[in-house]
Amino acid sequence: MDQEGCDSLPFDYFSLAMEYGMPGWKLFKSLRLSVLTSQEHNSSLGYTKHIIPKKNGTKRVIYEPQALLKQTQVRLKPIWLDMKVDRDINITYEPYSSSIYRSLKRIENHHTYVILDIKNFFPNISQRYVEDLLLRAGYNKEVAALIAGIYCVTDKGRRFLPQGGPVSPLISNRVASMMVDPIVQEILPAGWLYMRYCDNLILSCPEEPEMNPWTLVTSIMSAVKSAGHFRLHKSGVLTPKNKQKILGLILNESLSPPRRYVDNVRALLHNIATKGWETEHINYRVRTQRDVNLSQFRAVVRGKYQYCINNLTSTHKLQKLTALWRKVS
Repeated sequence: MDQEGCDSLPFDYFSLAMEYGMPGWKLFKSLRLSVLTSQEHNSSLGYTKHIIPKKNGTKRVIYEPQALLKQTQVRLKPIWLDMKVDRDINITYEPYSSSIYRSLKRIENHHTYVILDIKNFFPNISQRYVEDLLLRAGYNKEVAALIAGIYCVTDKGRRFLPQGGPVSPLISNRVASMMVDPIVQEILPAGWLYMRYCDNLILSCPEEPEMNPWTLVTSIMSAVKSAGHFRLHKSGVLTPKNKQKILGLILNESLSPPRRYVDNVRALLHNIATKGWETEHINYRVRTQRDVNLSQFRAVVRGKYQYCINNLTSTHKLQKLTALWRKVS
């Protein structure tokens, strides 16, 4: 943008840009990319929309920001890092976050677990919620609207926090800390522990609880719904009679990924090592009925491998997987 265009911008653009060491025109152009929409699709011009099939037959929508917009979002990340969250509750996407294994280790072998999901979490984080976070942090209305606008997307006429933005998980933690966690903590009976993995709520009780766990589920779901911001679904109660599996880990046995899962990953890596990525990619598409390209397939395999090595407790299995990964990478 030329100097004349920059001269017409409000002072707050420049003060914010100077504070984070970037030209004012980049900040302004990033906001335009996020806010301006395509008339054909009624969606933000600054994002590429990806539709990812899920195992249950539904689809996940990922919004990939253009390079300049992404760069600006990352540059302004300290704004969100300055908003502290409860380390015991928020167990992912934070600078201090460790592996799922380490996070769940402190609730291993508890008697009862309750699990809940926040329904359509990212699409329901409206730009107004993001602005509210900034207002609470002390920003004035104009600057709060500016910053929130840079991080939100327009799709089908709505402005919300997109899944796929480099800082979106960090912001979503702060929204949940403001609008969900206090409600759960207020209802939580004495002796229970609460943690959250993004939109996955995990409650646990070391001993057999006095309250019926399903009564607790109903109370929390009702209270969150009454607050009017989000709804919870996919509730479950895991007792010692069940396989107490949370985030892919079994908590009432030796804390590790299920044996069948590890065996499947090892077989997948073995097939890639012997047949090649292209052949196994075709087999994967046929087997899972998922329309993924080769690059996406590589990312899926890498994710499965990383999950195993981050959480496996068996040195022997770890060595086998690592050796196979070296052959295919």
